[in-house]
Amino acid sequence: MGQLCMVEFKRLLDKRFAIIILIVSVVSIIVFYQFNNTTVIDNNTYSTKTIYMYYNQMLKDYYNNCATMDKITASFKAKAKVYMILNMAEWKVLKDTDKEVYDAGRYEEKINRYRETAPEIYDYFIELNEEKLLDEYLDNSDEIKAALKLYDQNIEYVNGYYEDLDKYIAQADTMLRSGIYSDKSSFAHINILKSKYDIKKII
Repeated sequence: MGQLCMVEFKRLLDKRFAIIILIVSVVSIIVFYQFNNTTVIDNNTYSTKTIYMYYNQMLKDYYNNCATMDKITASFKAKAKVYMILNMAEWKVLKDTDKEVYDAGRYEEKINRYRETAPEIYDYFIELNEEKLLDEYLDNSDEIKAALKLYDQNIEYVNGYYEDLDKYIAQADTMLRSGIYSDKSSFAHINILKSKYDIKKII
């Protein structure tokens, strides 16, 4: 009997493993296809892989920053690295090709402001310039701008979502103080309290 159970268990395990492998394979094929495909935004065709490379970099930085700063600062800092380097790369080209327009736009002042407010990003820009890697940013400028737009849209949604959760918590506090829900032993009071606690866990 025990041997029969072991055989059945092994059969089920093999079946589950095969299903997991199949799911992973399908997801991998979809991801591979998507990353090697193109995306059309506003009638312009972009490399999906490149867009998501920069987008995922910003998202990763955002979630890492959230551990040490508020969400608005975290989202700005995550975007700043890509945004500032692209700006400085484009301004550098402008300086080399049209000094008059460069001076009229006061881009030297803007670069100095970047150097003062975000020295780590400015230093990274200098490093990329010295290693002749700024061309990659210039070549991918359209994809970077698309990634920045995608990032802004999703961060706006995420921040709006958290604002809604804050409103729900405030509403729950108001309800818990009102006469009909103020009885701490009532089901309604306990239910609202639990809902408030569950929402706080999400935040």
